[in-house]
Amino acid sequence: MKRSNKNAMDVQTTMRINELAKDLLTRGMAASSEEAYKMAEGIMQKQVLPNRPESVVVEKSEDKYRMLIERVSNRVDDELDKMKQQMLIMIKEIEKNTAVIAELKNRPVQTVHQAPARKPDVQTEIKAEKKEENHPRQGAFKPGDVDVNKIFYCGNK
Repeated sequence: MKRSNKNAMDVQTTMRINELAKDLLTRGMAASSEEAYKMAEGIMQKQVLPNRPESVVVEKSEDKYRMLIERVSNRVDDELDKMKQQMLIMIKEIEKNTAVIAELKNRPVQTVHQAPARKPDVQTEIKAEKKEENHPRQGAFKPGDVDVNKIFYCGNK
């Protein structure tokens, strides 16, 4: 029975270590899952093995937490610096745009009443050229030149 109890405790501690490692990783206190697992193991060993001198354990845990806090604060500072740079760029663009808008508002409106001179369209020139030519199907006939009664037979006349 002692063996099954020991295995059950090992499984429980392993599950706790895994949960703690996941928590450390999601909170950004560890850079990778391996590092989070090692940190969680260390924390769990401190809780499981109380026969160590407390001062050594406290000092080590304080150093680890200081390092973790510094790492997280450095990440936050880097992100804030990036955001500040982006904000400065955006502010400069906004200032440029407001200057351009102010300049456009102060500029007098120019109205043009003159209609632009039309160039003769290429299509009208082509039509004019076509009208001058005699098309073989149409010919140069006028309505008075051809009598419909002479061309078509309509019966007795």
